[in-house]
Amino acid sequence: MAEPSLKPLEPTGTIIDEFEDAFHSVCKYLDQIDDKKPQMEDIKRDADVLVSRFIDAGRTCEQYFLQKHIQIANAKPEQVLKEECNELRLEITRKDAAIERHYEKLRSWQETLKPTAASRNPPSKPGQLSRTGALYNVHSQPS
Repeated sequence: MAEPSLKPLEPTGTIIDEFEDAFHSVCKYLDQIDDKKPQMEDIKRDADVLVSRFIDAGRTCEQYFLQKHIQIANAKPEQVLKEECNELRLEITRKDAAIERHYEKLRSWQETLKPTAASRNPPSKPGQLSRTGALYNVHSQPS
């Protein structure tokens, strides 16, 4: 099989362009496979070369951005702290939303099980576990 798509990548200016070129080479090769029906060994060899090139370009991009992040962290440490604080706020918001969803499911299940629980002997104290392990009088999320 001819290997026009396996020619070395020529630097086009930026590492992002090289990453994009490597990605397009992989996609182009995969499109060519359907048309030419090459041998399995050829496909494996060519795909390994192209994917390795794509992975290397990705690593180069990652290294570049990590270096830039370190430069910013050294030059403006307060910016890094602001970013971390914002990320923590977003994480807290996501977790609060997840907790609220769980409380909604809990309330839904409590309403579903309420008729069953009423037919059994309820525990003498609120919040006490019954013989079946069900917890009665679970309060909603504190505000």
